[in-house]
Amino acid sequence: MATSTLFVLLAIAVIASVVAVDDSAWHLVPDGNGRLHLVNTNPYGLPVSDGPSRRFVPQQDMIFRLFTRANPTQPQILQLNNPGSISGSNFNPAHPTRFTIHGWNNDGSHFMNADIRDSFLQQGDFNIITVDWGVGAIDPNYIAARYRVGVVGETVSLLINQLISTTGVNPDNIYIIGF
Repeated sequence: MATSTLFVLLAIAVIASVVAVDDSAWHLVPDGNGRLHLVNTNPYGLPVSDGPSRRFVPQQDMIFRLFTRANPTQPQILQLNNPGSISGSNFNPAHPTRFTIHGWNNDGSHFMNADIRDSFLQQGDFNIITVDWGVGAIDPNYIAARYRVGVVGETVSLLINQLISTTGVNPDNIYIIGF
């Protein structure tokens, strides 16, 4: 009996040393409420993509909502390549500008947007712009959503450049808050 037990343990040790477990695909990922999930970011061992999937088109799918003390709960939509959407809004280049950007599996309706917006507007005059990239962020495949973050940042930078060229806002007065 002791010999058979020893043989079984030896066999398990040999198999374990031969079969390598790739744990590099497993990551702890927080959801919008701060709960951690153990996520296999590549469960099928697929080649890693070089970029976002084609169904998410940031310049079309992202929504920029402006809130100020003049419109604290009713957003005004700012559009890329439409300077009139900025000049016709309550955006004030003399006021500090804060962008809020949600994370994985969330969209612009996440409660943190309202909490951050309300906190800033209670403190003073701000331009609060919520960035909604839910079309790209709401995806059970964390790795796919993660690859979209770069193009989301690039698209936010396009709006910031448009704000600067349209209103003359000081870029030193613009902060980005991600959650």
